[in-house]
Amino acid sequence: MSGHRVLRFFLGFLVLAVSGFAQSNTSDFQSLFDGQTMRGWNMVPGHTGHWRARNGVIDYDGQSEAQNRSDKDLYSEQWYRDFTFKFEWRFSSPPRMQEHRALNPEQGWVRTPDGKYAKERYMSAGDSGIYLRGTSQLQINLWCHPMGSGQVHAYMIDTSLPLELRRACVPAKNTDHPPGEWNAMEVTLIDRVITIIQNGVTVIDHVKLPGRMPYGGPLGLQHHGEPIQFRKLYIKEHR
Repeated sequence: MSGHRVLRFFLGFLVLAVSGFAQSNTSDFQSLFDGQTMRGWNMVPGHTGHWRARNGVIDYDGQSEAQNRSDKDLYSEQWYRDFTFKFEWRFSSPPRMQEHRALNPEQGWVRTPDGKYAKERYMSAGDSGIYLRGTSQLQINLWCHPMGSGQVHAYMIDTSLPLELRRACVPAKNTDHPPGEWNAMEVTLIDRVITIIQNGVTVIDHVKLPGRMPYGGPLGLQHHGEPIQFRKLYIKEHR
């Protein structure tokens, strides 16, 4: 067998192996997206032409015309309580240097001595997130911040909480792939304990979140005024 034929055989075998692994890895999960339609998602007036199914991807251009800010987010029709949610995401715009409000777990939103928000600059291709149980209280950030995606936002910026807890809501490592490349994220929420794995690395490790939170609610994909894409959305409920 020639070298080229051996290489083609090996690559074909590798594709089949990876495909088989991915299929078995989601065999007990329910698909949330059929790849062709927005069936199963709450398409409020203003979403059409903006949140759309294209070539196996939920493609969002960042420009929903829904009337209220909260209505611009995309929510599943079904509600969930305890679950593991697997999906892939990527930013579809090229990165550019941008100025943002500075953020860290010690101070939350950092302020200057005169009380204004401090600023930091970094390369960004967008900002988004997912909502668990239908609330921004359980928002998981997908963004280009140097800390990496997977931050449990509302808890990290709440300076009334213990610093140890706020630090636990920051990703243990920045595992984001460069903008334009797909990232695979897995979020498990059981009662009030959350674990997040991205690109094979546990970034949030069994953090028990305090306070009151909704018993259940829909999954949400966040509008932040910038393009983002999602694909391979699967969920498994834990009862």
